[in-house]
Amino acid sequence: MTKGILLLAIYISIGFTQNLSYIDGYITDEDGNSMQGVKIEFSNGGGSAITDSDGHYYKFITYGWIGTATPSRNAYTFSPEFRLYSPITKDKRNQNYTGSSIYARFDGFIRDCSGQGLEGVRIDYTNGAGSVMTGEDGRYFNFITKGWSGSATPYKEGFTFKPAVRNYTRNTVDRKNQNFSISNTQYDEYSCVYVGGYIRDDNFNGVADVTLSFGDFYEPVTTNEDGYYRSKNIRKGWIGTVTPSKIDFTFSPESRLYSPLDSYRINQNYSALSKYVSVSGWIRDSWNNPIYGVAVTFSESGDVAWTDGIGYYQKFLLRGVETIATPSKQNYTFDPPSRTHSMNGDSDDQSYKAFSTLSAESLDDVINEFTLFSAYPNPFNPSTTIKYGLAHEDHVSIEIYDISGNHIRTLFAGKQTKGWHLVNWDGTNQNNILSPAGLYLAKISAGNKVKTQKLMLLK
Repeated sequence: MTKGILLLAIYISIGFTQNLSYIDGYITDEDGNSMQGVKIEFSNGGGSAITDSDGHYYKFITYGWIGTATPSRNAYTFSPEFRLYSPITKDKRNQNYTGSSIYARFDGFIRDCSGQGLEGVRIDYTNGAGSVMTGEDGRYFNFITKGWSGSATPYKEGFTFKPAVRNYTRNTVDRKNQNFSISNTQYDEYSCVYVGGYIRDDNFNGVADVTLSFGDFYEPVTTNEDGYYRSKNIRKGWIGTVTPSKIDFTFSPESRLYSPLDSYRINQNYSALSKYVSVSGWIRDSWNNPIYGVAVTFSESGDVAWTDGIGYYQKFLLRGVETIATPSKQNYTFDPPSRTHSMNGDSDDQSYKAFSTLSAESLDDVINEFTLFSAYPNPFNPSTTIKYGLAHEDHVSIEIYDISGNHIRTLFAGKQTKGWHLVNWDGTNQNNILSPAGLYLAKISAGNKVKTQKLMLLK
């Protein structure tokens, strides 16, 4: 049953014949919080009511009553101070009040250079506002009558504080975070030190985003992009362990114990080893053309890496494993046929040469269109070879141009049969004079089809 229905039932049970009127409302503080236990006195024999946990009060009063309703609670004033009824001839709903404490709250922390609370500091308030002490966590609080003017000064033997004093003038509001810090102390154990250093991988590169924990009391820190870390300030004499961590990494040493930490510690370095290392390389034919779709199988795990469109493969494996990598693709053999790896670090340029097992006739059979392979070598000096394939007999021309479009040399012009063909350019022009170093363009035409390729002649 709701409060409204319950009150209505009470009202009916008392009876309309008694000529009663009903007064109710809510009392809240300045922040809108319900105020329980506020007493509302009704003058001229009207009795009293007390607010419940919702801050609600109600009163049945004789029809025609004349008087005042005045709320009261220790250490509070109310707005309005009272309500006048002259006379009451009907129910009065929402007769609300707002309570204001006559005290303002002052609170804050006193901490040392490491952020730990300092217990047992006395804060003295002038002009009759008393004194309070900090607790175990360094926190203090006091309640002072609104309108007070004066100062607050922290004191503990052997310490000075910053600020040395806080001044207040006719204060009427709560004062939160009125903090003090230690500016000087004769006790060495309250001074601060820090720990710092670098975390680097096996190539001496800094490892970023490594988290270093300092037990439960001090906040962890993280390495920057150079692998450098520095702890927050730590109270001298701290006993504890610093432990680095990052997913997929192990560290040497695993942690460092300080027992105690009595001075600044720099160069507290760690080596970071990735749990995984990579093996990678290229697979090309004798003309340096990439071979796509080669499966490189690793014996330890059975994992497979595949070459992409430029003949490159890469696989990450657990550090420390022994494995044999074997490339395979239908109609190809490879040199070397396999490689043995001890995965103690990254293994780059683990490349293979691919050789087709098809006969020349078979190779001709698989040419379905005019095909141009990458010149090899390129860049070059003194010469490079261009390889191309014809799907059928056709008229072919091969021209060299400089980057400005000037014709340099015709390497070939005439009919050629279906199949693979090679042409060599030694860097000379039509007059057999060596061309200057730079970028050139090879234009290969077969019938009405044209392909081009950039060539770089070195000095």
